[in-house]
Amino acid sequence: MPQDAPRPTLRLRDQALALWLLALGLLGMLRFAMRAYRDGAGGADAVAWTYLVGGILVALCGAWAWRRRSTSA
Repeated sequence: MPQDAPRPTLRLRDQALALWLLALGLLGMLRFAMRAYRDGAGGADAVAWTYLVGGILVALCGAWAWRRRSTSA
């Protein structure tokens, strides 16, 4: 019986969705900081907090996808 070929190592393109989600999450958190500190006072409105929460959720999805793909290979 022939043996199974070894799995190839992980490459960057295998992690494309995870990296994309992580980058979007980071941009959402950066947008929060830009909006919250645009006047120098540091007051964040509801839209800024929405950017922060959305950015965190998207980044967590990206981290989950990265870990899921890394452990399955």
